[in-house]
Amino acid sequence: MTRHGVDPHDLNTVYLVKNYERTDEALLARSDAILYMLMQLGGLWSLAGIGRVLPRGFRDAVYKVVARNRYRVFGKHESCMLPEPKHRAKFLDVQG
Repeated sequence: MTRHGVDPHDLNTVYLVKNYERTDEALLARSDAILYMLMQLGGLWSLAGIGRVLPRGFRDAVYKVVARNRYRVFGKHESCMLPEPKHRAKFLDVQG
């Protein structure tokens, strides 16, 4: 993130590094990152790409409203949910 001029300790938004360590590496933030992730999921989620026709300012404003109200909608937990054993293969294990 530092390479892209973003403080890695400032975690007030979502960031996605696209094409990590390639010549076309790019840092996506807020609505750009969310739309890219949804499109990568494929299937019906790919329809999220339609959102790119909207101006970034409008998309980011919607992102901020959702971010501000996410705990009210989704709830807040003290810890992350652990995946069920049948879904374990879908997660990466990072050894510290």
